[in-house]
Amino acid sequence: MALLIDPIIMKLMTDVVQAGSLSAGVKIILCAVLACIGTFLGFCFLGFIANKE
Repeated sequence: MALLIDPIIMKLMTDVVQAGSLSAGVKIILCAVLACIGTFLGFCFLGFIANKE
């Protein structure tokens, strides 16, 4: 799961950071939101694996 989601999150973060039209505050907020989404998906996957066994 992480092999599928993490590259997408990292690509989106790279695009956000390199976007010239966004202010620094917006970039920080968007990167924080993407990091939270990635963490949430990781916890969901761990819960799925724990409940499956």
